[in-house]
Amino acid sequence: MQESNTTSGRQLTENRKTATEAARTIQTHEGRHFADLTLTGEVTLSVIKEPGSSFAAHGDGESFSGSILHISEKAVLIETARAAQEGALLSLSVLVEPGETISDTLALVTRIDQEDDAWIMGFSFVGRDHLADILSGAELDLLDKKFGSFTAQVKRMLSQRPGQRNGKGA
Repeated sequence: MQESNTTSGRQLTENRKTATEAARTIQTHEGRHFADLTLTGEVTLSVIKEPGSSFAAHGDGESFSGSILHISEKAVLIETARAAQEGALLSLSVLVEPGETISDTLALVTRIDQEDDAWIMGFSFVGRDHLADILSGAELDLLDKKFGSFTAQVKRMLSQRPGQRNGKGA
């Protein structure tokens, strides 16, 4: 794991503040739907598979928490006290507004940096269709069906909200 000097502590604090932008509905613009969510910045990570270790098909591997520094539809940057191995597959659960969670999101560790006594980890969100290079065929068959891509999990969470259907506004 290589140490990086590209992100200062002050910059991390600013990123953490901007990672919790708010709104509560799906907006439509030029036929595209946008979900604006209030994120608390808190995330729980559960190891599904680290290179050279056992496989936790139900996401019941080692769990630890972190803080979101930056998030997009395709990736997330998280600060934690523990690092996972680069190439590890994890399940992320992100707290959204009191009482809601975007859970069971598949993410692959793509970056690990140490900053003082914390780890800064970058993750790419992956869907089940991108796991063939990470998991064996038997592991893919055993992986719990609840796991999915970030986009799929956001749509699932939104479809469960009152006044929302199929991830679209009422």
